Amino acid sequence: MKAIERLFKRVYLAARILLHYGTLNPEKVRLVRSDHSIHVDPRDPRARKKLIADTMRGKFPRNQHFWRTANEIVQPDVVLDIGLNYGECLFALTYPTECRMFGFEANPRLADVTQRSLAAHPSRRQMELLFQLVTDGDQGVERFYIDKRASGGSTAAIPPHEFNPATHDCIEVAKASID
Repeated sequence: MKAIERLFKRVYLAARILLHYGTLNPEKVRLVRSDHSIHVDPRDPRARKKLIADTMRGKFPRNQHFWRTANEIVQPDVVLDIGLNYGECLFALTYPTECRMFGFEANPRLADVTQRSLAAHPSRRQMELLFQLVTDGDQGVERFYIDKRASGGSTAAIPPHEFNPATHDCIEVAKASID
């Protein structure tokens, strides 16, 4: 019975996605409570659930609420989004012209989609995307584990004895320090 219920939910969600976006695999989504859209990889399970399906449903995640509220209250001169992923926080706002923004993402597989989102953003001239791993030093490289199942599970923090090549690709990425 549960299998039938899950199948029904998947078919229902697919139909809603098709009606909302005009395709089953949208590569661009408009962010909830924002004037901006971001590009996504529709094959990524995280993008499908958190960005395609949840934005279609109007869900507004707590991290995005925090990001927007903090920027409104603090009105910073410099903004850092470390662990950018698809940029759903960084790209959600239009920033004051004196503000500089930096997005750091260690997963090079997200570079193409985030660069497309950057190119379409009205504050793009004030933004810089760096595809590096933020650490306490900016020399050399560090191991980074890309989750094959979903972008949100990628990390630099898998102990060597727990590394599983069936679920993660191990690559080396440049390190960056923000101080």
